[in-house]
Amino acid sequence: PAVPVTRPAPVTMRLSPSFTARAAAPAVPTPVSAPAVAAVPAPVSTPSPVSTVTSSAPAPAPAAVPVLPMAERESVVQQVFRMGFYDRARVSRLADKHRNNIAAIIQELVESP
Repeated sequence: PAVPVTRPAPVTMRLSPSFTARAAAPAVPTPVSAPAVAAVPAPVSTPSPVSTVTSSAPAPAPAAVPVLPMAERESVVQQVFRMGFYDRARVSRLADKHRNNIAAIIQELVESP
């Protein structure tokens, strides 16, 4: 059995005369002035003392995997996710490891299970 379709009546809006006048008026750009800024003095350089003492302490070890900004990494993770690799944690680690190089990330995802 066919069900009759009823459609609502169209709605007409009535605008106030002041709104209509403002909407019809051309937009006038508002002038913008920058605040006055005092000149910045030149930095004074001081000579650094030269040390003749050598340290026998070992240099600190570099971080194993550099951490990239979250926004860049998330963008790469989303792109790889859209390619069909759904393990976000693994892709995120690979993004840090390969410094957001999508080709290297995909290659490692394909080559290792």
